[in-house]
Amino acid sequence: MRSSRNSLSLSARSRYGFSVSTVGAIFASYPLVFVYYVFSPFPWMVSSAYDAYAALEGAFRLFGFLCFAAAYRKAAIDRRSLRLVFVVLLAILAVWAAGTVNYGTASRHHTTTIWFFLLFIALAFRKETVTACRLLAARA
Repeated sequence: MRSSRNSLSLSARSRYGFSVSTVGAIFASYPLVFVYYVFSPFPWMVSSAYDAYAALEGAFRLFGFLCFAAAYRKAAIDRRSLRLVFVVLLAILAVWAAGTVNYGTASRHHTTTIWFFLLFIALAFRKETVTACRLLAARA
């Protein structure tokens, strides 16, 4: 029984580090944790079908951020309202990122914010902002 349990255990390859040894370490490591929470796994980390799916989610979120920038730049809707929605998204992501240690868990948490990215993409693909979104995506 013991050997079968060990063969079923998952590796820790999907973990990302968040140091809580000191207050300074928390602030120093948090930006990296946030980036990993939002975008990982990165292409060099993909080694299974689930990793590929999670990487596509990260690419979708990157595209959503680019579309937000395009929508904001072209004032697709009132910029003040768009900023408020973006700040709410960042706050939700920041809370989830602080308590998430791997992209398997992060993938489940991302379902709570997917609608923000869909909104940004829809705004960016309004007729007036399509060109700006394409230009931003080409620069990335």
